Amino acid sequence: MARRVLLVEDSALQAELLREDLVASGYAVEVAVDGEAALAYLDEHRPDVVVSDVMMPGITGYELCRRIKDDPRLAGTPVLLLTTLRDPVDIVRGLEAGADNFLNKPYDLDQLLQRLEAVLRTPDRQEVGRFRMGVEVQLLGHTFTVNADRHQILDMLMSSFEDLIHTNTRLREREQELQQARDELTRQVAVAERHQGDLARTEDELRHILGSAGVVTWRLVLPEGRFEWSENAHALFGLAPGTPIGYVDEWLNQIHPDDRAALAALAESLAAGDTTALPGDWEYRITGADGITRWFSGRGDVERLGDDWLVSGVAIDITRRRELADDLRMREEMLSAMLAASPDAILVTDHDGSIQFASQRVRHIFGYDPKEMIGRSPREFLTDESDELLFPATGAVRVRSGDSTDHLRLDVRHSDGRVVTVDARIGELTNGSGGYVAVVRDVTEQAQLEQDLARAKEEADSANRAKSDYLSRMSHELRTPMNTVLGFSQLLQLSELDPEDHENVGRILRAGRHLLDLIDDVLDVARIESGSMQISLEPVALAPVVAEAVELIQPQARERDITVSLPEGCGSWAHAHADRQRLSQIVINFLSNAVKYNRPGGTIDVSCTDAGGRHRIAVSDTGYGIAEEDLERVFTPFDRLGADRGQVTGTGLGLALSRHLAEAMGSEVGCESTLGEGSTFWVDLPPAPAPAEAGQPGDDEPALEDPTELTGTVLYIEDNPMNLELVRRVFASSSKLELLEATSGEEGIELAVERRPDLVLLDLHLHGASGREVLRDLRGREATRDLSIVVVSADATTTSTAELLDAGADGYLAKPFVLAELHGLVARMLVEGRGAGRPDSADVARAADRSEVR
Repeated sequence: MARRVLLVEDSALQAELLREDLVASGYAVEVAVDGEAALAYLDEHRPDVVVSDVMMPGITGYELCRRIKDDPRLAGTPVLLLTTLRDPVDIVRGLEAGADNFLNKPYDLDQLLQRLEAVLRTPDRQEVGRFRMGVEVQLLGHTFTVNADRHQILDMLMSSFEDLIHTNTRLREREQELQQARDELTRQVAVAERHQGDLARTEDELRHILGSAGVVTWRLVLPEGRFEWSENAHALFGLAPGTPIGYVDEWLNQIHPDDRAALAALAESLAAGDTTALPGDWEYRITGADGITRWFSGRGDVERLGDDWLVSGVAIDITRRRELADDLRMREEMLSAMLAASPDAILVTDHDGSIQFASQRVRHIFGYDPKEMIGRSPREFLTDESDELLFPATGAVRVRSGDSTDHLRLDVRHSDGRVVTVDARIGELTNGSGGYVAVVRDVTEQAQLEQDLARAKEEADSANRAKSDYLSRMSHELRTPMNTVLGFSQLLQLSELDPEDHENVGRILRAGRHLLDLIDDVLDVARIESGSMQISLEPVALAPVVAEAVELIQPQARERDITVSLPEGCGSWAHAHADRQRLSQIVINFLSNAVKYNRPGGTIDVSCTDAGGRHRIAVSDTGYGIAEEDLERVFTPFDRLGADRGQVTGTGLGLALSRHLAEAMGSEVGCESTLGEGSTFWVDLPPAPAPAEAGQPGDDEPALEDPTELTGTVLYIEDNPMNLELVRRVFASSSKLELLEATSGEEGIELAVERRPDLVLLDLHLHGASGREVLRDLRGREATRDLSIVVVSADATTTSTAELLDAGADGYLAKPFVLAELHGLVARMLVEGRGAGRPDSADVARAADRSEVR
């Protein structure tokens, strides 16, 4: 089993680098970002060894070590300190705190692993800890109480000795390098004595090597304070040639002001004979004549030279290394700033699911300090439902390898007890550790808004259904009496009337159909709002549409002494791609408004022209006009521009409906007006080729066939006496057709079972059992299952039609019906049987929209 290491390091980068090294070496590593996190971890876990940085904010490595050694439960846990400090006092402080060993930064990995193995091989630490010495030590004017045991003292001393050996070894390596350089130089000098010409070349090569390596060699004679430099010194330091640096004072003048005091103190200590003051390495800056600040690392060695001291050393350009370090630090700071500014919380776990890092944003989402979450499992913060979502039965985190789960919606518990909804993106770490990173965003308000929107949509759908039911009922109630009016008018038209009465009946029929169109406007509004309006596009001759609309509006115009002018042959040359009924609605709306909003005794001019490749029908009046700023409101539903406060009646739906109808046909409507002079409303239509046989006005009214040829039994289930009378008269002349009548659903079922008629005409809205219930009952009985059934209703909505056909109806006849079409449908059903009256889906949509026979 891998030995467990608790790594305590406040630098995330250094912690990650060291963790990777130790994991690669076979250790199991947990990371604590400071002393407090380490102590919290140690309260629950027992690592095999603690490796801690010394210099940390809050609890230092010394204090952490002291607390571990003072805790009976933890005293046996070995502690290895990492430090950049070089002062011997620091070693004694480690002993004072009870550290088992230490290692100077920057460290060698092999050296670190050796020391880890050393402290792990030491006998039972719990037993050793019983004999802590508590010896007072005087060092450099300070008194220390050493609490380490013998093994710890020995390990520390051996480690110190080892570091000294390493340092001495490095110095000896440098001396060997310098000696090799000196030997090489001596050899070159010897060769130069024989080959003077080669000497200059060799010296140039040596200078090039030193310059390329960024190294300056120097010698300092103390206490005189005189420097000797290699020839490349001025160039490498960026100093102008001839700049005086031959003495300490002159040299210090070139040092960066922030570093000058420390180097001056070092020079004074050396001049006073304190050779121990010379550190292994020191760093300083020089700002050259070019304004560039360069970083150098100094290394030196002191030796006796008679009565003087000779300090020899090198200065190495480390500017690039410092730039990289600064860049790395800047990136760390930038990352920290980005994490702090991000609206998302970042969580990082190890392979066991334990949180190793939490950004500051977790305070806002989870209510916890980031340090409180370190070492805990994310499952502690999830509701039960979200836990099952994130961790399925397999126990594995719901995440795709190398990818992320987009917007996984979870509920987490805040520290104050409330539930916070979050979107989480979870991905595997790519460093091979098996850990995960999660980006978490608080979407509580968004989730609430989505719920509110869903609830509002459900309420809106319910309101729309209620509105549709209401409109369906109103459609039935309004269209049912219209069936009587139009039906009996058609019967009168078939009677022998004098020309004037015949014309009067025609006017009644046209006015009734117009009233029916007005009723259909109500349905159109509902269809437009629901997006279910159907349009039947075909080539339409403009002349008959315009002529019929003008004829229909003439009575209203005459009442107000308004003259309607229609040029002879207006539009006779043009066909447009349109729905004939919808186009008629638009033109009638324009004409109706031109009458209502005109001056008494005014005029209306109707024209058909070509407008940029489109056919334009325009209606101009001599009314009061519309202000320019109000033109955009003309086609707004229910906005009558203040006319609702005057004498002119209306709903404000006509123009809005006209615009929707035009757009549905691929056309366009518009308005031009001058205040005080009048207005022009127009519709532009795409042209269409004339059909092979263009119909004439009135040709679309089918002729009523002779009903005397009908044979069979028809059951009409209808509770409206006038509708019963109408159908009774339609088929009265047929001696071979037996018409059975039932005024309720229950009576109709009894008659159907008893008589087994050839055709059932079934009204939809009946008192008692409804038409739907009757249809369901008849289709469910063995005796009546195969009867031909046509539903008759004033509810002409597409939805109702489709539902009834799906429920088993063989056909659908919309009220008010055209008598010829009623006769034709009955004839087909009696001759051909079931299926003869059943329309396809396109017929259903077109019939519902245009109130045609199903």
